[in-house]
Amino acid sequence: TDMKRLDKAIAWFRARTGLHNLTGRQLASTAAVLFTSGSESLPKAVPLSHQNLLTNLRDTIPSMQLTADERLLGILPPFHSFGLTGTVLLPLLTGLPVAYHPNPTEAATLSSMVKTYATTMMFSTPTFLKNILRAAEDGQLDTLRRVFTGAEKCPETLFRQVSQSLPHLT
Repeated sequence: TDMKRLDKAIAWFRARTGLHNLTGRQLASTAAVLFTSGSESLPKAVPLSHQNLLTNLRDTIPSMQLTADERLLGILPPFHSFGLTGTVLLPLLTGLPVAYHPNPTEAATLSSMVKTYATTMMFSTPTFLKNILRAAEDGQLDTLRRVFTGAEKCPETLFRQVSQSLPHLT
């Protein structure tokens, strides 16, 4: 059904004057609750505070030396701290353009997306990165300048493979 003019006017007014409702409110100390995989013990809920997340980003962003032409390939899920921080919060806080794909196991699609969207950086686990390198055709990953890996140990063989096949990559 169509909104009546009065309803639209009320919505417009509330949208522009509702900030006073936030005055004096306290933020919850917990910004997100993520769940561990249970690789070291039983899975558990881990609360992350606003301070945790913002400190990680505040300490990381300056070392990244982002430029105006950066584009991120977002493949990590937001239910993991690496995905939440690198592929959700970092772009939101810096204005970094992102091309998202919901399935990090679709390596051929991801390597194609790097070329299609001229992405310059990506956050990935070593396992996903290895699969992307294997699936990539010649030239598909040429626009990548930086790849950040984490969430698992990066095998020395993968590091050597990246150095040999993509020497321009950091």
